[in-house]
Amino acid sequence: MSTQNLFAVKLIRRGIPTAELLADVRAVAVQLQTDRLSTHRYNQLGRFNATTVMRRLGSWTIALRRLGLRPAHLFHVSRPAALRDLRRVARNLNTKSPTLAAYRAHGRFTPDAIRKRFGAWHRALLAAGLQPLQYRSLTDRELFDNLKKAWRQLRRQPRIADLRPPLSLCTAGPYLTRFGTWSKTLRAFEAVIHPQLAARPLPPRRRLRVTTHISWRLRCRILQRDHFRCRACGRSPATDPAVKLQIDHIHPRSQGGKSTADNLQTLCDRCNSGKGDLTAGAH
Repeated sequence: MSTQNLFAVKLIRRGIPTAELLADVRAVAVQLQTDRLSTHRYNQLGRFNATTVMRRLGSWTIALRRLGLRPAHLFHVSRPAALRDLRRVARNLNTKSPTLAAYRAHGRFTPDAIRKRFGAWHRALLAAGLQPLQYRSLTDRELFDNLKKAWRQLRRQPRIADLRPPLSLCTAGPYLTRFGTWSKTLRAFEAVIHPQLAARPLPPRRRLRVTTHISWRLRCRILQRDHFRCRACGRSPATDPAVKLQIDHIHPRSQGGKSTADNLQTLCDRCNSGKGDLTAGAH
């Protein structure tokens, strides 16, 4: 197989619909037969990256809750709790230098939460009285040679989750630090391996279809959130059977309002009709 065919970089698709992201998260959970899913396991088996899901939905926990799932690790951690758990994992593994991969497998919290709390993984280890491993800086050539080695062994384009010892000299961290994102890493790699392709444009963003349809599930969520009461006058069918509740767009559909939870509210038919044509958007 020629070098051009072996190291054919597939540029990451942009503008992936939210429904497609959530469907893939659900598919991984079904494959694992679990209702507790970590970002690490999703990155190993999913079609996309957990970071993409988190940026689109706001957080990994929010994405899982949308699907009726739970995170496998805790995302919020205090300094004392993080230090105690780091020492616990190190003690159980009989090591003074637990790696990110080891902690991800045995820790209570996400490694990213600990890194965010302390600024870096080695700083967290030092604060816990442990010894971070010393890695020398890798040159661009060494990083690309390492990527080629992993590519050959996998027989496909590596993903962030694939870059872990022993397959790789390092995790994806040095690549992301050096190039910014995984997409930029792949483009830099492509510029070295296939200079003639370096100037090709990124795949165009898919225009996401904005729907104004309110599903029955979303309608029920809005009613439950508003306690089955009109948010304008407070009336409820529970106290007045004549009251009819409707789901209203706060920012009208005619002016670009979306059918999302933050733009929907519960109004009774009387209050909703009183809003007038400028703001009416009931269903």
